[in-house]
Amino acid sequence: MLLFLTIFQNVISSVSKKFQHISGLITFMVLGYIAGTANAAHNADYSLYLASYQMHLGNFEKGYTYVANLASASGLTYEQFRLISSIIVYLILYIAICRYTKNISTVAILYTFIIFPLDAIQVRNGMMLAIVALGISFLQKDCWKNYILSFMLIYFASLFHSLGLVFLTVPLLVLVLRHKRIFVLYHAELIALVLSVFFRIVGGSVIQSLSLKVASTFGSRGTLSNNLSSVYTNSTKVNVWLIFFVIAILFSLLPFLFQKYISNADGLIQEDYVATSWVMFFFGVSLILMVISVDYVRIMRVASFFAIILVARMFSNELKKRSFTVNVIVFIAFLFAGILLMYAQIKGVYRVQNELPYIYKIISQN
Repeated sequence: MLLFLTIFQNVISSVSKKFQHISGLITFMVLGYIAGTANAAHNADYSLYLASYQMHLGNFEKGYTYVANLASASGLTYEQFRLISSIIVYLILYIAICRYTKNISTVAILYTFIIFPLDAIQVRNGMMLAIVALGISFLQKDCWKNYILSFMLIYFASLFHSLGLVFLTVPLLVLVLRHKRIFVLYHAELIALVLSVFFRIVGGSVIQSLSLKVASTFGSRGTLSNNLSSVYTNSTKVNVWLIFFVIAILFSLLPFLFQKYISNADGLIQEDYVATSWVMFFFGVSLILMVISVDYVRIMRVASFFAIILVARMFSNELKKRSFTVNVIVFIAFLFAGILLMYAQIKGVYRVQNELPYIYKIISQN
């Protein structure tokens, strides 16, 4: 009931374009509460996090481990720590979204259905996403201070989940390619997709060797290199990988669909769209890495957040009006791609579809 009421007020706000900041804040605080009060019996990773917290196992990244140990030393139970940290994470995510768009209600609705269910289970991934989103938001302005701050925040995010390291390349990409025409992005996306097919055919031993080298150099998790050589070796099944390949193509088309709105007459991407547009390139990167392990689908999930930002900005009052038919077609196509992405992860990768009613608190805890 709580979720239904929250989404209802969110839809009204999104359609009316009224009270978007308040509505969005309410939604993300409710999501923080729902994630923070998860059902221990119907949340795949709950027992793992509980054991790590209570036994001080230190089996996660340094940032998460430090915060968890600090909370434990302060006398907080795991349940209290999870709730407080979830509220803080979703507050950070809300602040990040406010830096991208005024159309916060639309972002909140799409996030709830496309990303939230799995981040409510994989809480470190949710922490990483929130901080990465905040970090990349500073790249909307071309300023050295912003590049440094963005890099620092993204690195900080990797202290909560090591896959955040992948997004350290975003500030570099934006710095080098900020004044390039949008067709450069199209070519990069195409090359990434083609390479993903190539490595899917020939195997990913080269990618794994490179990943191990990067992990041993920059990894913030003591066992990251071991995970890359053992945990992150469950290569994606061909049929599942093909589904994600189609999804990646759909999302990669977003900059093309919105070209007239995110680029100028010379084909240059507008300054405040460069960072979010280039994150679409990481759908292809995720596909390449998924040749090694299906767990790299998390990169695609993070990239989908920035796709949500792009779509929300297209539907905001900040941009030129388009025909109602075009709006409907684009929104339905995006919603289909987003739901397909979530479904493919829930059913084809993590197999937690039976936990959804408990994650959303549609079914009571009892």
